[in-house]
Amino acid sequence: MRTQDEPTYVDETKEPRGYEDSLRFAALKRREVYLDERVGSEMAARIVREISLLSEKPDPITVRISSNGGSVESEFAIVDAIRAAQRKGCIVTGEVYGHGMSAAFEVLQTCNVRKMGKSAFLMVHGITSWTVGDLRDLNAEQKLLTRLHRETAKFHAERSTAAAGTPYKTEEFWLTILEANTPVYLFPEEALEWGMVDAVED
Repeated sequence: MRTQDEPTYVDETKEPRGYEDSLRFAALKRREVYLDERVGSEMAARIVREISLLSEKPDPITVRISSNGGSVESEFAIVDAIRAAQRKGCIVTGEVYGHGMSAAFEVLQTCNVRKMGKSAFLMVHGITSWTVGDLRDLNAEQKLLTRLHRETAKFHAERSTAAAGTPYKTEEFWLTILEANTPVYLFPEEALEWGMVDAVED
């Protein structure tokens, strides 16, 4: 079961310790969160805490993304935290620097506003898993992946801002990509055409 950690509040009267702490301290004061490494449980726990802290005020939050992706469970924790902040009135902007791949791509799609740099690229693919057990375990895993792929395909179709009538706004288009599980790379022009970003910044 996924749980969200209680937010860790920043005491702005105390000097942060170490270079990384100083950077994070300064970023939080600017209402920025960094997803800039593999999406794993430790990173997800940190980002959930930081977004939970920032969402105590209904002001905009920026998630800066540069990641190869990672665990789908950790991705879901971050997505849930963003959605919780959105319910509190926060507008969340996702900005991709360099690359936003796999789980990081899904985090980007959850943001209200999606941006990428002109040299960046995105990557989307299906969910990969492994199961140890008998036929019942394998069947349960298959049902889980089938449901996750369908829900993700529906989400991508809904988030696409492509022109009406294009395949990018259909669940069938996205389901084909996800079930094939072959990485699909999107550079800025494709990302705009597919409706997966709202703006490309110079």
